[in-house]
Amino acid sequence: MALTTCRECNRKVSKSAKVCPGCGVKRLGFKRWQALIGLVFLFLIAIFFTTCSGGAASADEFTVQGGTARDYKILESVSYGVGKRGGSRIHIVSEMASSQADRAATAQAAAKAYLKEHLLQQVTVHLEVNEFTIYKGAQLAIATYTPDGCGNSGKDCDGKAWEISASEQQLTPLDVAIMKEWHANKDSFKQHGLVNEDKLELFISKKLRVPLEQVTLPYITREEITK
Repeated sequence: MALTTCRECNRKVSKSAKVCPGCGVKRLGFKRWQALIGLVFLFLIAIFFTTCSGGAASADEFTVQGGTARDYKILESVSYGVGKRGGSRIHIVSEMASSQADRAATAQAAAKAYLKEHLLQQVTVHLEVNEFTIYKGAQLAIATYTPDGCGNSGKDCDGKAWEISASEQQLTPLDVAIMKEWHANKDSFKQHGLVNEDKLELFISKKLRVPLEQVTLPYITREEITK
């Protein structure tokens, strides 16, 4: 009969035995202290992988408080990236996203959906006033999503998966009309490389048939949501 040694009490026991008749240990091949070491080892491995991931899993759970993601339309997408890391910037509009929280939530939802669909490492979303504000620095919200928390390069691992800012500014139809005319005509009023704003404002005033004092290009500011 083949025998083995119980590692708890060192008694010779049949290999087919499920319980040591001497000490009652059920797992003959392991001592209690060995099992404890195994659990500690697994715990350390879990901590190691959590640390190496930069904490991205917990950052990924960030949710905009009080915001509802509204329907949006993608106007344009631009690919970028460093090395093998794929990234894209998309420009969207959303008529229903009017509050600061909704604008932030909409930009966040667009970033998540686009990254998942295109299997990228990073996506930046610009929520625009309209298509004529693309590249004009007048975004209602900006959201950058990097699930692994390692930035565009993949080396700057700060564990921050989300960077979101949004504006609470409410634009009137006149504000939007002024922005459209301003960006469409400003090049025609350049002198020595600079825009003659006085002449441009007078032109817009006449075209829109509004008092000159009402013609001011809206300046959109955003507040950091992911502080």
